[in-house]
Amino acid sequence: GIGNYRSFPLTGVHLRLSSDATIFFSKNPDGIGYLEAYIVFADGSTKLLDLANGSGGSSGYDFENYAAATLSDGRVAVLTTFSGNTTYGSSFLRIIETDGTLKHPSVKIEDNFRSSPRSYEIIADLSDGGFWIYSKNTNQLSNLYHYNKTLSQTAGPLSVEGDYIVAANSSGVRVVDNTENLIRLYDTSGSLISSNS
Repeated sequence: GIGNYRSFPLTGVHLRLSSDATIFFSKNPDGIGYLEAYIVFADGSTKLLDLANGSGGSSGYDFENYAAATLSDGRVAVLTTFSGNTTYGSSFLRIIETDGTLKHPSVKIEDNFRSSPRSYEIIADLSDGGFWIYSKNTNQLSNLYHYNKTLSQTAGPLSVEGDYIVAANSSGVRVVDNTENLIRLYDTSGSLISSNS
């Protein structure tokens, strides 16, 4: 893909965007880092999005990582993370609309001022266009937040026991615990509702 910055291969995640398009992500960690997305529509048309880039200089910051997921309404949520030793180190959420536009402004998740920011996972709700984000730790999920389809935060931050989320909706998450061979259901306050093997 050739974006505003440079040319590099589309080797990252590829996802469905609406019912008639595929979106390919390309991360380039060189230097200050870049993230681009290349959309191919069913009619053969294409669109390139420059989603993130770092900034040089004494108060600069680097693009570090991203996570993305197709939402139940066909849009794609993207989380981008940046690092900076003293001036910057945040994560941001964007939603790519089904036509490839960025309708909603980005939402800042955290400002943790560190050189090694945490990585996030995204899982879409089964309906209503919302999603959850979380960080994986050893048998624990932390920084668990829910966002609705307009990027309003409706739950979190939560911390729950388990290894990864297998299913989610706006009322809670089902979390797999590999060690205990269990699936636990938590609500939006982080309370355990049930567990079963």
